[in-house]
Amino acid sequence: MKLEALQSKNRILPQLLTAMAFVVGLLAPGLSQAQTVEGRVIDAQLGGPIEGVSLTLLNDAGVQVAATESDEDGRFYLAARLAGLHTLTAERLGYAPMEPLDVRLEREILEVELQLARSPIELDPLTVVARRHDPRHDATFEGALARREQLPSVGPNRVVLRTDPEFAASGTVLQVARWFVPYQGCMIVWQNGLMRPDAQLSSRAQIREFLDELPAGFWEGLEYYRRWNDAPLGLRDIPHWVDMPSGCSVLALWPRMDHPDQPALWKRALGLGGIVAVFYLIRSLLMDG
Repeated sequence: MKLEALQSKNRILPQLLTAMAFVVGLLAPGLSQAQTVEGRVIDAQLGGPIEGVSLTLLNDAGVQVAATESDEDGRFYLAARLAGLHTLTAERLGYAPMEPLDVRLEREILEVELQLARSPIELDPLTVVARRHDPRHDATFEGALARREQLPSVGPNRVVLRTDPEFAASGTVLQVARWFVPYQGCMIVWQNGLMRPDAQLSSRAQIREFLDELPAGFWEGLEYYRRWNDAPLGLRDIPHWVDMPSGCSVLALWPRMDHPDQPALWKRALGLGGIVAVFYLIRSLLMDG
């Protein structure tokens, strides 16, 4: 009896292995063709990357197979289990929805570049009955303190004071900036709520040289925004030398008035500001003449 049962098992086992091999053979082509689509979303007007775009990949039956959001560089990555014809959609608040894009996923990774056009957001009419002043938008040290209460202690947007650990072992502003998220290749610098006329920093080398010349002990606090459009309204003016502010970081310097060398520093700053004002006045008179 046991011998017959053993022989029966020996007959069934090869049949099971054959059936499993057949199923794997059916599934393998589809799995081997599973592919990805990746790419970048850019602003059609400014040409810069767009973060936070919602991207969805649908199969040929209209069923969602993958979804993601673009990162700060506008990059995205979507993976589909099966190859074949798919539809890619992209949308973000403030931009016109993109027309669905048909993509055929084969064995190679498909790379695409998407462009979204800005679109005004239609809102219902509002009636302003009162207006409350919000100091978080002011280009003042009090505004910086108010923003400090709202911003996290780490991340791309920071307000640090000379009492914070970042200042403890720093001799220059460049050494303080090592604690920040790396700045972009352009920087707009403010000092005590005024844009510095001499801070035309359009390269990383210029930024490092400029920050390395600023003693950390002169400042009550530093305010940093990695992207221009993250800065408060009071620190969002655009210098004449900047074509695309979206590619600039913003640094605001808040001076210590009790530092012994600070008066001399302010005299130099005021003197430079006076020279610039006279230059523009003379140029205006010549142009009018």
